[in-house]
Amino acid sequence: MMIDADANTVLNDLYDRPGFLFRRAHQIFAALFADTCHHLDLTQSQYGVLRLLKYIGSADQTTVALMLGHDRSTVGLVVSNLVNRGAILRKPDSNDRRRNLLVLTAEGLALVDMATPLAAQAHEEVFRPLGQEERAALMASLRKLTSFFGDDIRVPIDPP
Repeated sequence: MMIDADANTVLNDLYDRPGFLFRRAHQIFAALFADTCHHLDLTQSQYGVLRLLKYIGSADQTTVALMLGHDRSTVGLVVSNLVNRGAILRKPDSNDRRRNLLVLTAEGLALVDMATPLAAQAHEEVFRPLGQEERAALMASLRKLTSFFGDDIRVPIDPP
């Protein structure tokens, strides 16, 4: 396909938008994660829920959503898939019988333990084109950007 100079300028302008670059970078990382973890049949969101539960022990679905910065409906789907898979259980909260707590099963713990080094491998791969200083600068910039806008978006993150 032949692209004239004006169209090429427009495309370059489109490709240099922050939103485009963030989305594209996310697509790249998602593909690397999927390739690395394909044999575990695990998504990034599922890994996030499993890893969070491994370290906090248990939490209700709303707390998990807030801590991971996901909307509740997304976490609901992720949790349902993990429950159906046998990786987590919903248990009634002894302090509030209307609320269910999510807890890892032995299968869920084994899954997150297998996935953790693979996720680290995907993280390393996405940074492969960058030197150590560039990696550190990128991560610092992303942390600054996400913390600055963190409370102003539809789905804020609420760490403990």
